[in-house]
Amino acid sequence: MVGYLGTGDADANLLNAGNPNLGIELSYNGTTLGNVGGDYNTVTALTEGKFSYWGYEHMYYNASTIAAGTQTVADGIANQLKTTDAVVRLTSMQVKRDTDGAPVKNNYAAP
Repeated sequence: MVGYLGTGDADANLLNAGNPNLGIELSYNGTTLGNVGGDYNTVTALTEGKFSYWGYEHMYYNASTIAAGTQTVADGIANQLKTTDAVVRLTSMQVKRDTDGAPVKNNYAAP
């Protein structure tokens, strides 16, 4: 069986177990993510776009109809996810996508 797991699930439940009968990390475009159990903000394959099996999470609301208190809570949750809780923060990425599934592009200015 082949499936996709997020970094937290794959590490805790499969890859750190050291038992190849439980799970084996597959490569994407010839590159594995690696860094099992480590800091994903420092994984070059991910932050430089070599391992490109990733996307963005989105939180949408209608700004013209949302109650002010609800918007404050939604914005606070989004900021917490973006700055603290995300496994990989946007600030560590050296690449970007214009939209989910779009080609990976450099996210830095040329010297």
